[in-house]
Amino acid sequence: MEKETMSIFENEDVIYSYTAEDAMNDGDLHDVSKMGHEAGFPGALKVRVTNSVHCLCEPPKSNKIESYEGRMWDVVSMALNSVKTASDESMTTFIVRIGKRNVKMWACLDTTSEPGVHIMLPEDY
Repeated sequence: MEKETMSIFENEDVIYSYTAEDAMNDGDLHDVSKMGHEAGFPGALKVRVTNSVHCLCEPPKSNKIESYEGRMWDVVSMALNSVKTASDESMTTFIVRIGKRNVKMWACLDTTSEPGVHIMLPEDY
């Protein structure tokens, strides 16, 4: 006799979902789509960074050379290069220099809402 297997997630009501829009409203995600499109991401794609990446791109007040825009441009353009050469369609890893540190980041495809890419630190996942 064949044993029937059942997933605990089949035919069940969703109890809770947290969308990219919810995260944007909560300040957990920041929209950098304009810069993403300037860097070369397709126009219909939403490009967002987590709050950790957003804060990391804010240079200290003592740093008169770097700007938020310059650091974010580095992050977004490195993410684009990584996505273009990735073999995995859902996530790619890249390293970007911010200040005096090399920082590992992920670019993840948003499959929950509208087409988008979320750029985050591994610990943000």
